[in-house]
Amino acid sequence: MRLRPPSLEPLNERIREVREEQGFTQGQFAEKLGLTQGTMTRYERGTADVPKYVIVAMEHVFRVNGRWLLYGESPKYLGMPKPIQHPELLAAIKQKGLIYAFLEKLLKVSTKVPGLKRG
Repeated sequence: MRLRPPSLEPLNERIREVREEQGFTQGQFAEKLGLTQGTMTRYERGTADVPKYVIVAMEHVFRVNGRWLLYGESPKYLGMPKPIQHPELLAAIKQKGLIYAFLEKLLKVSTKVPGLKRG
């Protein structure tokens, strides 16, 4: 589904405004969104419709308000993301961090053991 605001011109200008405010080139901005520079150029020129997923990606990556992008409705930027409230997910994230820390220490130790080859 593609979102087509009443006027495509303000959307392309707002996309360019966000990119420039955050100090990115078109290529850098596009890369962060998983797009090509050519696609970003078309969006900024207003020669291509901006798919809904790009608006959503901009909300998540750059914390810009999708309603501001589409309609100019304030606020321009979203607040900080809410902290994770799901206890099982928090436990899994913590466990993953512990596993990475353990593996990192294990790799450091294994480089010090004589005769032990890392593969």
